[in-house]
Amino acid sequence: MTLKEIRNDIDVLDAQMLEILKKRQDLVVSAARFKDCEEGENGVIVPSRISSMLDNIEKQADELGVDRVFARKLYQNIIDHMIGLEMEEWRRDDSTST
Repeated sequence: MTLKEIRNDIDVLDAQMLEILKKRQDLVVSAARFKDCEEGENGVIVPSRISSMLDNIEKQADELGVDRVFARKLYQNIIDHMIGLEMEEWRRDDSTST
């Protein structure tokens, strides 16, 4: 494999990762309509769910040979950003339903 081929494969993977992030984003925004509060078991922010997700990411990273600290930081950033989007959508839906 040449360097050019490796770089091309990386570009293809990056495009696929962005498509997956878009799908995740769409699901997160859709989930907002099912939430009834900002924080708590039925809310936008569910600390126990976030903790569980991050622990699971670390476990999966270990199993795949991915640096667990990197994976946790990456997913913490993804989760934080997605919560922000979901919160915006939830507030928009909440303001139109009252």
